[in-house]
Amino acid sequence: MFGNFRKKCLEGFFININDYFYYIEKFRKRNNVNNFKINGINIWNIIRMALFNISNQDHFKHYSKKTMNFISWNNLKNLIYLFPKISDILALTPNVRVKFKDIYGNKFLNWLPENGYKTTFLEYPTKNKTIYGNKNEIIIPMEKIILKILIMEKFTSKNIKNELYKKLKEFEYNDFMLKNIDYLSSYISRYISSIYFFRNFFKRQKPKILFSISHYSTINKGAIKAANEIGIPTIDVQHGLINKKSPGYIDTSGIKEDTPQYLFVYGKYFKDIISENSNLFEKENIIISGNYYLTKYNTSNKKRKIKNEEILLITTQPAVDENAYINIIREALKIKLKVILKIHPSESKEKYKTILNEFDITIKEKENIYELFNISKYHATVFSTSAVESLVFGVPNIIIPWKGYETQLDFLIDNKTTVLYNKPLEKIIKTLRNNTSITYEKGSYFFEPWNQDKINDFLKNLDIKIEKVEK
Repeated sequence: MFGNFRKKCLEGFFININDYFYYIEKFRKRNNVNNFKINGINIWNIIRMALFNISNQDHFKHYSKKTMNFISWNNLKNLIYLFPKISDILALTPNVRVKFKDIYGNKFLNWLPENGYKTTFLEYPTKNKTIYGNKNEIIIPMEKIILKILIMEKFTSKNIKNELYKKLKEFEYNDFMLKNIDYLSSYISRYISSIYFFRNFFKRQKPKILFSISHYSTINKGAIKAANEIGIPTIDVQHGLINKKSPGYIDTSGIKEDTPQYLFVYGKYFKDIISENSNLFEKENIIISGNYYLTKYNTSNKKRKIKNEEILLITTQPAVDENAYINIIREALKIKLKVILKIHPSESKEKYKTILNEFDITIKEKENIYELFNISKYHATVFSTSAVESLVFGVPNIIIPWKGYETQLDFLIDNKTTVLYNKPLEKIIKTLRNNTSITYEKGSYFFEPWNQDKINDFLKNLDIKIEKVEK
């Protein structure tokens, strides 16, 4: 077995996502990753995330990895904006804005300005999205940060690559990392440049709290390390699936210097997963907050709008090839299901041109996923977080096997609310039909209602005077 795995490493890429976890565990056991340092900075956590992005092909397919996607006037004009004085609360977040009545607010953090906490959002607008500024918000385009980091990265990349090569030669089981040293050194260069940038940025701007969405992204990790060094409380807010195979949250090396001090999670299930399988977060620092947007949506929107036609909603992921969906689409159309393909926000229709040319389906890019759950009878995915959210809407799941990714959702499979797509779709539909009530019940197991009073108390207990204005 080891010989075959070694061959995969030398070929340059993992074939199955499970091989990634096998490699990481073996490397950690054979080497002291506490000594994995460049310029005095431990790079183990960024190495883990870089290898994950490479192994699942996200590095090559994700919208944000393609420079040409950002060469547009709408993005470049952000560079000329004056850099404002930031507020006490700084949030690092992608542009994930959805409509709340008459405003477009941050899907995960709108509760801050909504409740009078003046907040500066450092946002990366993707696909030329408009940046909306609402009451109690300061919005800074991430391009202003990234440009400076990229310049620093350019000057350090060659030296970082040389240092990484020397360091890897000290370790055993280094084949795969050496094969991908160019990719890894680019992540490390950006990470270290981000640390240097934010060390100076925080000295000048002096935020009192740092929030993050996707704390494990390269630039965010650099900012969090810099904030941790000077005692700024750092808080990550769950925005997707967390399970035993989530490298951003699961690790047992004990290296926490670039990990947020606190984590808000949707429910007890996710807290237990992290507490029982990882030591990145102290158990008492994992706060069960609930899901803000899901709670807001369910309390302000209409009932389900199921139509006479039976709709199969399929949600995609950047790491999953379009071929993963072809068989289930073909079977669905054969048994007279209407198919809606909801593509991930970081993808474009171009990726799915073969499917669109071959099949009579509907594709959705910008639509609210919750609105689509409201009209769908069934949901299919490989490993999207939407499989957990769909349960809250009474929509059962079909998990599509694809290169081991489906194992990220194996905890959902019960053959009542969630079924693995390993038999004819017609039989699966018969199994899932009329299971709405138990599907709702299972959904409530993962998501608790958002508790703003609990969050207000948490912020008060940080013993930091935060600028707060009237709602």
